[in-house]
Amino acid sequence: LLKRFAHPEAKISQPEHIGIGEDAITFKFKHGETDLCLKVFKPWKYPHSYPSINPTVEKLIGPFSRECRAFARLCDMGLNGTWAVRCHGWIYLSDSQMASLRKVYPQLESYDPYYTGSRWAIVKDFLSAPPTKADLVKIREGFDIAKQARILPHDLEMDNYKGSVLMDLGCSTTYPFVRGYASTFEFDHFFDNCIPYIGEDW
Repeated sequence: LLKRFAHPEAKISQPEHIGIGEDAITFKFKHGETDLCLKVFKPWKYPHSYPSINPTVEKLIGPFSRECRAFARLCDMGLNGTWAVRCHGWIYLSDSQMASLRKVYPQLESYDPYYTGSRWAIVKDFLSAPPTKADLVKIREGFDIAKQARILPHDLEMDNYKGSVLMDLGCSTTYPFVRGYASTFEFDHFFDNCIPYIGEDW
């Protein structure tokens, strides 16, 4: 399991809203003298157009669980901060921490009028340098680590990299996975055929 952030009650100092994606809202904040990244996950529901799903399975296949599981695997193998950004653990945000974030991003709780607010988040290193063509060799070589860790990433757009480091594992699949929601064929096909083409259109 992914460890909890070592300072769960820490004040969210000097927060800055730096991005929003399909699954999460991202902030930069100051922890002591260090800039860190806070990824606050939006509420996630299995698409209603699909068949009904067990509530436990729904949680396991959601973006927050996927990202926690992938980072936990890397941490367990001593590979935290290698192929993907260094992760400092999960956090369940307190009222005061949420209030600090809403000062810079008032919409934090307004995307769903029936939801009281997403508080599950992951703390990571803050990195700012975008990837370049020169990073592609290291990026592609890094997938040896992903294969060793049995992590299949699904979102490898340029925006999800800082330098040669992958920032987002919310769409990843860490094997073994929930039966029926991942396949060995998909894993093998990616690592056997797709690595040379990553970043080809950057």
